[in-house]
Amino acid sequence: MSMRVFVSYAREDEAVAHLLSYILRRNGVKCLLDRVLEPGRQFDTQLQDMIKDADMVLFLLTNASAQSPWVNQEIGFALAHGKRIWPLAIDRNIEPYGMLATTQSYSLFDWSDPERTIDRLVKTLHSSVQGDLGYFRQYGLEQVIRGKLERSRFVVQRLHELFDEENRNLEIRAEAAFSIFSVSDDPGYRRPGEHSDEYVQLLLAERAAMHALATSSRCRFKLVVWPVRAYEPEYLVTRFRNLLNWMEQARDISSIEYVCEPFHAHAPNRIIVTDDFLIEGFKMHHQSGYQISIVKYESSELQSAAREFDATFSQCGQDKDAAIEQVRKMRDKLVGPWA
Repeated sequence: MSMRVFVSYAREDEAVAHLLSYILRRNGVKCLLDRVLEPGRQFDTQLQDMIKDADMVLFLLTNASAQSPWVNQEIGFALAHGKRIWPLAIDRNIEPYGMLATTQSYSLFDWSDPERTIDRLVKTLHSSVQGDLGYFRQYGLEQVIRGKLERSRFVVQRLHELFDEENRNLEIRAEAAFSIFSVSDDPGYRRPGEHSDEYVQLLLAERAAMHALATSSRCRFKLVVWPVRAYEPEYLVTRFRNLLNWMEQARDISSIEYVCEPFHAHAPNRIIVTDDFLIEGFKMHHQSGYQISIVKYESSELQSAAREFDATFSQCGQDKDAAIEQVRKMRDKLVGPWA
């Protein structure tokens, strides 16, 4: 039995939807569109039947669909019936919105290389319905994670998986303001971000998993920190204390290197695991945590990020003692008497 997908689209995007449907049918994917509605049946009733019959829903994410009440109804109905929804971004500079704002992933449908794009799309659709959670990594697709809880769950799970791969040598590079090593269960850490108990426990689990990998004999860990955050001094001091404590504990661990230096990546937080994944975190509207994170698996993306990181790391030229002293100076300047 062939896979079935329902294609939701705005009327302005009808030509693209029908072209997509034609291509997917040629590749063994059955597409359900409103063009095949039977005469005499209610429009909305038959659409609901098609959505119920579909294995998943493809949503053409465009400026036109963002303004379409009918598309929103289709997406709402699909969500209510537990359908997997995959937004395909056709227009640039547009993201999932409204009821899809909590969608954890979407694919940019890039026509710059149509043959490769179609091939990856078809393979990924089949894999996603079969329940293969590694399909993003398998086919080199970007994965978008929405929400700080989901981000932390992803990182914790992947770090645990890497730790269990006992015969694999690893290189991990991290860029952050304070890094995961500033985390603690101290109330002073929670208050400015109003972190929930669940979120703090996830952060502590991420810290523990990262430290376990960083201190293992088969891993090389490099960290760039630049501890600046728009918090009140009384709250920043907790983060400085936790970070400095970890830096001092790691001073004599040969597998760990760190510097204190501004980094120039476009994302405020990055973790790069060579030959595995890159995750970039973005804050929004001065909120705590990284509300949007992008996970990349393409080898060229990982290599480029690693080169950028190494350029920043090498130009600093600090040893660990100098890095610790730099963080202390920043603490004294930013938190003053609270230190």
